[in-house]
Formats: sequence, C-alpha cells, structure tokens
Amino acid sequence: MQAFKQEEHCLFLYRCWNIDLTMRNLSRGRLILIGILTISNFLALGAKNVEDWTLDEVLAKVAEANGGEEAIERVTNARFIGNVEGGDVSYDFLLLKRRPNKMRSRMMMYKKVVETGFDGSIVWRRYEQGDYDKVELVDDPEFIRNIELEADFDGPLIGGIAKGLTLELKGVERLDRIDYFVVEVKSEKSSALHYVDTRTFRELKLVKTVFREGMDPLVITSNFHNIERHSGIWVSHRVEKEMSNGTKETIHITTVEMNPGILDFSFKMPKERNPVPGN
Repeated sequence: MQAFKQEEHCLFLYRCWNIDLTMRNLSRGRLILIGILTISNFLALGAKNVEDWTLDEVLAKVAEANGGEEAIERVTNARFIGNVEGGDVSYDFLLLKRRPNKMRSRMMMYKKVVETGFDGSIVWRRYEQGDYDKVELVDDPEFIRNIELEADFDGPLIGGIAKGLTLELKGVERLDRIDYFVVEVKSEKSSALHYVDTRTFRELKLVKTVFREGMDPLVITSNFHNIERHSGIWVSHRVEKEMSNGTKETIHITTVEMNPGILDFSFKMPKERNPVPGN
C-alpha cells in the first residue's frame, strides 16, 4: 500500500512561506499548519484520538474498509495464483479457499508438486514427482492447527474470533511517520502483531512469533505492498517476508478471482492416481 505523504506537502508549504515571511509570521504559519494537520487527523479518525479507540471499534473499521461485513460474506470462494521467490527456492502456487474454513494449496516446482488440503475436518497432503504420486492423511497436531488458522476465510481481524484465539489492542505505534493500531492475535503456539493504518484501516505489516519446543522462537515479518481491491476486499499482490533465521522470500500474487465457483469437493482428500511402487 502507498502511504499518504503528508510530510512532503508540509515541507512544500514551509519552503513557500519561508520566502517572504518574518520570523513572527513564520511562527504563525507553523501554528496554522499544525492546526490543519491536527484537524485532518481528527476527522480521519472519526473525531477521536487514536489512543481512545477500542478493539471492537478498530475491527469494525477494518471490516468497513473491506466493503462491510455483508459484502465480505457475499464472497464465498476465491482463487489466488502466483509465485514465491526466496534464496535457492522458487515455485509457482495455486491457492483455493471456500468459506468458512476450507483451503487447498498447490506448490509447483521443477517436476515436483506438493498439495495441502483442509476440508473443514481433516488435513491431507499429496506429493507428486514424475509420473507417481502419494497421498497421506496428516496427523501432526501442530501442523493441523496451523492449517486450521490459515484456512479461516476472512482472517482473524474480520468476523467472529476463531476458537483458541485471543485478540487484544496493544496500542498505537508510529512507523515511518504513520500511526498504526497494533492488534495482537494469540494462540497456544504463536503470537501475531497486526499493524493497521489508523487512516485507511488497511493492514500493512504482520509480525508473527512462532514458539517451538526446545528451540528459539521463529519471528516472521511480513510487509504488504501493491494492495488492490477485489470485490471490495483489499488484497496484497506483493508480500515481502523476512524470518529471524535470515531467510527471505517474496510472494507475488498475479491473479485473484473472487467467487469463481469453487465447490466443496475440491477440498476433499483425493485418491492416489499412480502410487509409488512398493508403498
């Protein structure tokens, strides 16, 4: 998302006024400018100081920024196509989602394909290489929980709070001269800080900490760019991710389709077409 550049406008006014104004008039001009900016921020936030907002009010404005809850709920399925670049790994992907919590992802590398699916009750995986494939039921509780959270169609800031999650408005943080509401979403194994622009109520940054038994926590920072509307919902077409272990990757979303007609059977666990011999 492109941030509003009020500071550039302010510097332009300052340079213009500085040509002929005396120090007294310059001080008066500064006061006027500060007053204008204060009023602008005051109106943008609904005549409230950012510190006075509640969690429910922020979440309501996030939903409103995405077209409102009724419009959001009219989008029942979605298809995303793109690619991921990072380090030595590069692959194309296809992501299907259906309300309320069904998901299927397909990662395509050179002669290899990995699919993960969740039909609302079970998680499965399919591996394809060459002419062979293998399908298996996933029984790792931690992996299943992560998939369940990712499958939430609207994400944690819109709609009802998913089971096992807690939300808290941590306050306001200023980054690059922009104020952000910071909403923390906590689960048993992770904590995520969602940075929401106080002017547009669009999410620009996510910092997720994953707690791992016997290991240092993994911190994943995601910055959202090239945000566009699709059926009223804001979608980031480029996500820059950096992890505390030094790994970096960029997610490019090239195609977004809202309500393309994805049916329930698309998320069911498939049968093996050509099992690997001996398995």
